[in-house]
Parts: sequence; structure tokens; C-alpha cells
Amino acid sequence: IETMARYIIPSIERFRVSFSTDNGVTLDDCKWEVVYGVGTKRVTINKGVRIDENTVDVFLDTSLLGAGRLSAQLNVEFTDSDAPNGTRKKSIEITTNDYLDHGLSR
Repeated sequence: IETMARYIIPSIERFRVSFSTDNGVTLDDCKWEVVYGVGTKRVTINKGVRIDENTVDVFLDTSLLGAGRLSAQLNVEFTDSDAPNGTRKKSIEITTNDYLDHGLSR
């Protein structure tokens, strides 16, 4: 996973999410979601603008989260013949240094 890039548009922020594996699984091959949080508040996004097979841009209304340090977690699920049930799930925590002040980045 690559670090998410941040672009500010008032309280809507665009994050770039990338994922691939060593054996060629791309984001196109996965069910995926990104869970953003501040404190106990969470927003889940599972749709985005496709950039390429590995990358999507997602848009988050940060006003839904309030003030605090922004956290993110990418959850992916994909077919894997080596997994006991044929499906592998990965959850990747993303550390950010972004702090939301009443829903706006600073």
C-alpha cells in the first residue's frame, strides 16, 4: 500500500489509495473499503474514482468526523487459492499526521 496523498477542498478531502500484492492481485481484483476515523467516529468508503488497476481516489467529508487526529484503515478481500476458504482478507492500518479541527484539515 502506498501512502495516501491528501488534497483539500473545504471539508471534502481526496485521498489516493493504492494496493497490490507480490503475486499480482490488484485493487481491481478486490472488494475493498477504507475506514476513516477520529476518536470513536467512523466513516466507511467503498467507492472511488479509478485511476488505474491499483489505484483509486476516494472523497471524504471530514465534517462527519469532528476534531482530532485522522486515522485510516484499508480492508481488502480477494480470491486466493492458498487460503483455507479460497478468500484472503487483509487489513492495513495507515498512520496519518493529519489533524482535523472541526472537520477541516490543518
